[in-house]
Amino acid sequence: MKQEFKLNNFDLLRIFAASQVLVCHTVLHLHVFAPQWLMKLMYAFPGVPIFFVISGFLISLSYERSSGLKGYCRNRVLRIYPGLWCCILSTILVAALFGYSFASGQAVVAACTYLVGYLSWIAVERPFLRKKQQTISPTLVADKHVNRLASATG
Repeated sequence: MKQEFKLNNFDLLRIFAASQVLVCHTVLHLHVFAPQWLMKLMYAFPGVPIFFVISGFLISLSYERSSGLKGYCRNRVLRIYPGLWCCILSTILVAALFGYSFASGQAVVAACTYLVGYLSWIAVERPFLRKKQQTISPTLVADKHVNRLASATG
């Protein structure tokens, strides 16, 4: 299968946006020296908003190309979760190599926070991923309650 090559500058703009965030965080958090002209340039280029706008556009374009919501969600999960799990496992490995204790209270709170977020994502997103949605008509619910009241009083 021949892949189509598309010439656009989205990747270039995303690299600039990510570089702006990387340089600003490096200078501010690690106290690395940067020339004044570089910092003026970094603050003049709004990296995070540009990155979000471009990413939002590309994600919506991906949704338009998919067969439906289920196919879109499946493709997103297959694209994101392998990298996520590799990142989590490599972070655990590096933290363990540098002597971080995963038995501390802070680690337990972090793990519980992650677990709650993951479970709430499943609770919110899972109904949307089902093939058939069960819809309940308000009239059916009202009829059911009326019938139940009629049988209880009669």
